[in-house]
Amino acid sequence: MSPFFANYGLHPHCTLQVMSIEPEANPNPSIEELTLKYHAIHDQQKKNSNVPKPNTRRTMTCDTRKLQPLSPGDLVWLSRRHITTMHPSSKLDVKCLGPFKILEVIRDSKLTF
Repeated sequence: MSPFFANYGLHPHCTLQVMSIEPEANPNPSIEELTLKYHAIHDQQKKNSNVPKPNTRRTMTCDTRKLQPLSPGDLVWLSRRHITTMHPSSKLDVKCLGPFKILEVIRDSKLTF
């Protein structure tokens, strides 16, 4: 169910439909009909949101790519995400710093060299 359907009760279409309206027929639904329609849609949405989610850890580890082991002497690039530079505009600054040579392996983690 799309968020648009959950809020408005219909799917957006880009078609133009010309309807003939009889003088005694009102094309606008009553407020009672609208509230019943929206309550049914929101009840369905609540029921769908209570469905158990798949194990995200398992699906995330299956989708991540395997990193090759790094050893001393390899050249690596560093992300500048948490490194501040003296450049006046971060938008125009470089995104990665390097290449840097790995001198020694400190731990068996992929983040510490």
